[in-house]
Order: sequence, then C-alpha cells, then structure tokens
Amino acid sequence: MLRNTKKQKVISIGVGQLPFVSIGSVWLNGYCQAVKAGVQKDLYNLPINDETIRMILGNHQVDDKNLIPYDGYRTGKGFMANLVAIERDEDPFDILAPSRELIRFYYAVSTDMAHVVFSGDLNHQPNNVVNPEKCGFDEEENRCILHLRQHLSDENGWFIGRILSSDQAWRGATLPHDAMMRDSLNRKFVHPESGFPFEGFTNLRVRGKFIRTKDSLSKIGWRYLVLGIESCSAPFPFDKLTVGRDNDASQSEGEDELSNEEKKPAFAPPKHKTGDGEKPFQSANEPDQGKTNEHIPLPTDRFGAIMGKEVDRPEKDQCRYVSGLHHGPKKDEPKTLGTGLGNSDG
Repeated sequence: MLRNTKKQKVISIGVGQLPFVSIGSVWLNGYCQAVKAGVQKDLYNLPINDETIRMILGNHQVDDKNLIPYDGYRTGKGFMANLVAIERDEDPFDILAPSRELIRFYYAVSTDMAHVVFSGDLNHQPNNVVNPEKCGFDEEENRCILHLRQHLSDENGWFIGRILSSDQAWRGATLPHDAMMRDSLNRKFVHPESGFPFEGFTNLRVRGKFIRTKDSLSKIGWRYLVLGIESCSAPFPFDKLTVGRDNDASQSEGEDELSNEEKKPAFAPPKHKTGDGEKPFQSANEPDQGKTNEHIPLPTDRFGAIMGKEVDRPEKDQCRYVSGLHHGPKKDEPKTLGTGLGNSDG
C-alpha cells in the first residue's frame, strides 16, 4: 500500500523472483522484506466457476464509484491491473484477487515455472518443457505421466501436469504471456491476466484487508481485497504423478542394477545448494552460470491436495547414466542472487 504517492518508486525485478513477491510484499530501499502486509484470514467454501468469477480492472466502478476507494487501498500505477472478482452473498465483487497473485500462487510456483509461464513455452514451444510423445494419463490409477526436461524439478511436475490436464489451468497458465503480447502490440498498458486452475468449491487461506464499500451491491458494506494467497484446498485433476526424463537416474531391479558409482555422468554436474533466502536479490545482471545454484524452498503445505505425496519414477529396463546432482560441488558461491536465465561470463 502506498503511504506517500509523491515518493513512489518503481523497482524492476526479473519474473523469476515472482514466487517470492506477493501483492502484499513490503519493500524498503528497493529490497523486498520478509514481513507481509495484510491480516491472515480463512475463506471457506468459495464457489469458483464461470458464473461466480469475472475479470475486472483495478479502477472498476459501480454506481459511478470506485470499487476500490482511494481511501481504502491506494493502488498507485496498478490501477489498471486485472482483478478476479469472486461472487459471494449476492455481491458479484465480494472478494477481489489480483490476477498477478493467482499467477504467483498457482502457476509461477518456482523460478523455472515463472520462466515457463511468461515465455509462453507451454503453448508455443512445449518441447522446451516436456517430451509430449512420452506424456500421458492413466485413467485407471488417475495418474498423470510426464517426461520433463532436465532443468525442471520433479515438484514442478505437479503444476505442469495440472496445466496439461485441466482446461481451466491451461487457460490460467497461458493467459499471462498471450495477454501481455496482445496488449503490447496494441500499445495498451501491459498487465497480465489469469484465472483459477479449477472449478468447484475451495477453501483459501489468504492475507488481505477489508475495504468499505460505497455502492449498493454489498449487503454488509464491506469487501475483501486479497493481498496474498497462502494455501488452497482445491483438488488436482489426478491423484498420482510419475515423472521420467531423458537419461533418468532411476535404477533397474535385479542383477542388472548398477550402483551410482558405476554410472557415467550424462551431463556436466550442476552445482547446487539449498539456501535460506537471506542473500539479497538483484535483477540488474544475469546470473553467472559458473556459480553455485541456490535452491530456496517455498512452504510445502500450500496445496492440500498434494501435501505429503511423492513423485514416482517410471520403471526402466536399464539406466547407465546418473544425473550430476549426486556429485555437485558446492564451491564458488555467489554473493547475491538472481533469477534470470543466466550466462557464463565469470
């Protein structure tokens, strides 16, 4: 929320940092802080379908009055940003969720997925994400089967599988890129669009604030503006997930099984460590591919439908290669973090 519009400052960040930045993020001197704006609230039995949700702009008006009054929340340059309004209690705008927050929570769940979503690869270059010929669905087991490219983690498979298995998720994941390309060509303000990846009822845990209404649609005189989504109970379109890859590290069973020591590296070993997110993020320079990669895990209980579930590996007759992750050195660490595609300038 802008306290002083005269001191408003625009901070440019790479899309790969989107998993860490919600609408309610608090910034100080150009750096995103750990504290979040808004109060945590549980929203129960929200109906999500074509009849109850609609896309509106941040400056939408009802009865010639702004849906989000200036004294309720100052949107700054985001006044033309897209919102998804959820109908409840006969008010078509009872809950307001920024489209960008839906993108962050449901689709851009990692740096790699943020790059996938905003590059448009799933729609325009799917071979950069999966091998389509080796993907499928086992209806008997309600299992999604994916063949991911090497740079994508197994955990990303849950969300790629959801996108490929659901019309709603496909639309929500491909809209950000396609809508921004459309608007940039038409010289409009470029604000991404998106939507929920499912239909039906859900429970959401969010951070946000109540806004007093100044129109006649709300019976209670208040609406709720979502500043950040923290968890969602909606189901996925499958119960189980199998992820395979080229030169998979999976081992065969029986006397032909090879130990990791006997396997040959299929790729140059990527350097990797798990970080805590304390290093500052920067977007001025591309990350150096010669440095150690740091993986900063996000909360694992955000999606109730997959909490505690593990990704399965496909069975193979024989695998003679192992991913370099088993032997990745942890030297030459970076001093700052970036989420671009990277270079190797040193």
